[in-house]
Amino acid sequence: MKLLKYGPNPPSLLAKSLKTYKEGIYRMLTGLVGGNMVSTLLESPTVYAAVKLGNALGTALKKHESEFHHLEGAKSKIDLVGLEETLLIPLWAREKISTEYNSFLNDTKAIELVERIDYDFSKIDKALRFEGILLNAARAKQFEDKPRAHIGDHPHASVINLGAGLDTTFYRVDNGLIHCYDLDLPNVIKLRRRLLPESDT
Repeated sequence: MKLLKYGPNPPSLLAKSLKTYKEGIYRMLTGLVGGNMVSTLLESPTVYAAVKLGNALGTALKKHESEFHHLEGAKSKIDLVGLEETLLIPLWAREKISTEYNSFLNDTKAIELVERIDYDFSKIDKALRFEGILLNAARAKQFEDKPRAHIGDHPHASVINLGAGLDTTFYRVDNGLIHCYDLDLPNVIKLRRRLLPESDT
């Protein structure tokens, strides 16, 4: 079994990378100004160089952001078989109900995951039919309501999710204070870590 930990306000990898890149650009510019290599004064003869440098860095930043957004939007291939592959069944059910009946269950993270995963969900849809989708969604709703009630009484609770699969309950019940520990088979945790990165806290 493998373990993933989720804590308050997990930042995305994209946000972390862009923040680091922007901080690097800021340090570079302030270092150049501090070393009198460029000047912030408009009357300075070096201001043109500073403006050209700023434009070049701005262009580089936009390119960098574009590349990150492209990577974030890329589809993730699923290499699971047998028992492990069944984790896609409840995920599909939550996405289907959240898309068509979000007053019952509103799992935006499931919708996001289905969009990102490179998998033919039509075979699950045919096998489950509406009754199976509704039963899976009802189970997800119960798994959401019961932890939320407990967290209401114990706002700093730790939650252990056994056989987590691609469960997204944490994102619907997180109050910014709880910690959630997800347990599952090694291949499943490897996939989960790729699609739902754990927080640093």
